[in-house]
Amino acid sequence: MRTYSLLYLTQAIARVFPQPLELWVVSTDAQTGNHPSSHHAPDKACLLGIAKVASKELPNITTRCLDLEFAGNTSETLATIIWDELHTQITSVAEIAYRERQRWVSNVVKLSNDISDRIPWTPRQNGVYLITGGQNGLGMEVAKYLATAGKTKLILMNRSPLPQETEWERILEEQSNYPSAIVKKIQDIQSLRAAGVEVYPIAGDVADETQMSAIIKDIKEKFGVFHGVVHCAGVLEDKTLTHMDAATFEMVLRPKVRGAWILHRL
Repeated sequence: MRTYSLLYLTQAIARVFPQPLELWVVSTDAQTGNHPSSHHAPDKACLLGIAKVASKELPNITTRCLDLEFAGNTSETLATIIWDELHTQITSVAEIAYRERQRWVSNVVKLSNDISDRIPWTPRQNGVYLITGGQNGLGMEVAKYLATAGKTKLILMNRSPLPQETEWERILEEQSNYPSAIVKKIQDIQSLRAAGVEVYPIAGDVADETQMSAIIKDIKEKFGVFHGVVHCAGVLEDKTLTHMDAATFEMVLRPKVRGAWILHRL
């Protein structure tokens, strides 16, 4: 079962089965673990997202996610684990993983207030960073933080291109004639440049591997180095699971999930 199948199953249950039930999602390598041999398949991790949301939005559904590994197990062993979880284990945890016959459960623990022993990450001076979705929202906030390192080079990518820079002065003088989002992007970029940061706004689709391959190649050729990517691109479409159609679901997943996978591959 993959993400779409679980979405459709959840929607069907919501329509025709109002009674309380437990929905078990059994997967392999969908969950990360502390075990050193833990293998992770990020594409399967989307199942966890659907399962967690379903139990929040649909009060009659309690979800349990059971993650197994094929390595070192026979079909009989895996069947026994599943049977034991369904019939003998008394659990209230939402996420369970088996690694080398050991049972792991997820927990949320409170961090110590003592952070003196933690070394904060700081951006590299003269670093070259690509920020997807970098011209507004969260991406711009990340850009502002990276700018604290000084002479940073920031490539800020959005899917829609900005007007030519030769037009920016006129746009700012006639702000009422242009969308406020465009004006804000230009103002933020100019503020970063005024602080001594080299900013290069570009247009690109993070979910298009051909485009991203060319963009990353151009960055490396232009600057000689490439220190990191911050993936902030995304589409916000507020809908509950029961009202989520396939087209909207794909529109939301495409930049965030497929985009992240493409960046990982490149």
